Amino acid sequence: MRIDTLITADLGHLKAYRVSVDELSGKTHIQILADQLLPEAHKKHGDIETDEPGRYSVRTGKVALGRPAGEEHNLELEIRKRLLCQLAREIESVLQRESGEGKRWGLAAGAEVLSRLLEKLSASTRERLVKTIPADLTKLDKDEVLSRFTA
Repeated sequence: MRIDTLITADLGHLKAYRVSVDELSGKTHIQILADQLLPEAHKKHGDIETDEPGRYSVRTGKVALGRPAGEEHNLELEIRKRLLCQLAREIESVLQRESGEGKRWGLAAGAEVLSRLLEKLSASTRERLVKTIPADLTKLDKDEVLSRFTA
């Protein structure tokens, strides 16, 4: 099974590799295509939502109590959903730039991310996917990534 493009991803990082085989020697070479950090994944909650006076504070008469009254309870869930959509868009973009019709690719992402990420990808992109690995390989060396996909 030949794989032309490898992608490793987690919620805040995406790496894409081109895999090629030297016809004379038969050796497989791997070259990095993209190494992207998703900026929204590395923001602190304080950067996204603040509890500034007047925004969420409870007012009773002249005294403002410091307790938040209307905070967003699903903020972390919403951030994860946005990151998954952004990651799927980035994967589609890399594959569109790199792969022609019929080129095959492989994906490695953490187990909790992989199934949700596959749902966000288009049907044509999923059809060309030949191997998935439920592990976060973004921090591994490119040769180690290749060995995991070829094993």
